Amino acid sequence: MHLNSMKKFFIAALALMTLCVSSCNRTEPQDPVYMAAALVTMRPQADGSFYMKATEETALVAINDDLKKYPFEDGKEHRALVQFTYDPEDPGTSVVPGYKTTQEVEVFTLDTILTKKPLVYEEEKDESYGKSMIGLYITDEVFPTTVVEDGYLTARMALPMGVSGVTHTVDLLTGVDPDDPYTVELRHNMHGDDYYDNAEAVYCFPLKDLPDTEGKTVKLTIKWLSLVTGKAETAQFDYCTRTDW
Repeated sequence: MHLNSMKKFFIAALALMTLCVSSCNRTEPQDPVYMAAALVTMRPQADGSFYMKATEETALVAINDDLKKYPFEDGKEHRALVQFTYDPEDPGTSVVPGYKTTQEVEVFTLDTILTKKPLVYEEEKDESYGKSMIGLYITDEVFPTTVVEDGYLTARMALPMGVSGVTHTVDLLTGVDPDDPYTVELRHNMHGDDYYDNAEAVYCFPLKDLPDTEGKTVKLTIKWLSLVTGKAETAQFDYCTRTDW
């Protein structure tokens, strides 16, 4: 099994805005079992089971007794950060159609990522979106990092926070550039909170409402106000419309 796009280590504790689903029947891994972590899409199936899409070629299937069935009653797919063990010499007997590799794994932790539908930019609401700074991670030096995959923008960021308990909001805006529908903007509203320190967060935004790229790969441009430079920054990612929305 090729897991080149996954990080072969346990990540440090993150301030993920998530629901946590953890396995109850953990066992100590034995050689040649490997530990890994990955960003996945949890996809429910008609029979009540689910698999986790790790890459375009690789699907993961949980062998934990308490994760045989899809753990969410809403029946919707969820993006998640999963830590697991697997045996590359024994992929198991599970087969997920459409994938080159199906690997059975034992899940240790499964943290769902807060998912928000993007908002269509309205000029008269500009102030309400907020203009607070964001520290967006866009390199592979951290995991998870900001990625565009499987029809989603998954963004890891550092947000300036106070100690007042004020709830912040982060939104992804579409329609910010009338000449380029594939330019989007991340906006952060501190709602009057004072800056004390930075908090880590991961958000996920489905991109299904962007114009269909019709099988082509285009550049998705993300704009944000940088916590590092204090200026507007941009980054580009390859994007192709997901065909099975």
